[in-house]
Amino acid sequence: MYGLSLPQGQPVWWSVTLQRPAFISKIWIINRPGCCLAEMTKHNVILRNHLETVKANCKVYSWKERQKTLMICEPSISTSNVTIYENSVGELRLCEVMITAIESEKSLHGVLQELWYNIPSGTIARLRAHNRLPTTDPDVVNILRQFDSPSNFHTKYGQRLTGYLQVPESGNYTFFVARDDNCELWLQPERVELVEKIKDDKASHKLLLIKVDFRTDHNQWDKFPSLQASKEIWLKKCQLYSVEVLIKQSGGSDCASVGMKLPNGTYKGPITAAHLFWVKPGK
Repeated sequence: MYGLSLPQGQPVWWSVTLQRPAFISKIWIINRPGCCLAEMTKHNVILRNHLETVKANCKVYSWKERQKTLMICEPSISTSNVTIYENSVGELRLCEVMITAIESEKSLHGVLQELWYNIPSGTIARLRAHNRLPTTDPDVVNILRQFDSPSNFHTKYGQRLTGYLQVPESGNYTFFVARDDNCELWLQPERVELVEKIKDDKASHKLLLIKVDFRTDHNQWDKFPSLQASKEIWLKKCQLYSVEVLIKQSGGSDCASVGMKLPNGTYKGPITAAHLFWVKPGK
């Protein structure tokens, strides 16, 4: 176990230098019986290379029963040094730290999946209002290689799929969803021009592209053509667009996937890893 104490108010830190630069995708902080940490506190992370130093924005999952904390930090840059620190507690204790490092940015392609099991039947609105979703860490966190979650694997759960979309060319795009049961597709752009008005969430600047309350089969894009498709939306090549799908599954079969029609009329269904990042890449 690593432990360091300083006078209250002074930052305390732990640092490691990698053998060679790599992209940091996950940081696990694990408690062990012999460490006897009272609680798994939240930490700050700095990523460094020979050109820049970045304070990472980390999504933190803390599972107290499992005595594990998972940190997914972005932007993910080619990193030679990782520093974990506390600002003002005056004490930093780490039992075990496991860093997942990858040599190629290609391994950052995909979608982040979060699952909450044992959520009663209901709508997306009821899912959002459920006390587990905003306050409790998900039961499962996975990385999917494309915008297509596993089908027919569970019932009565809530699911969130998030990622960053990078389109191959500038132009008008149409998005599609195939899901069972209820689903919302949101997009958060840096700047976006709409062909038609789309409902937006002013608080977060997200655009609601699709909201559906009916079932389809897995990757069945045309069961209800007008309802499963978004209005056209103009997107720019080389920009990153944050995308989020929220799904509520009640019973029976289950699936959730997202496709898109490109400006040239071709379809990507589901959207493949080449156009997606599950964590925001660095510049």
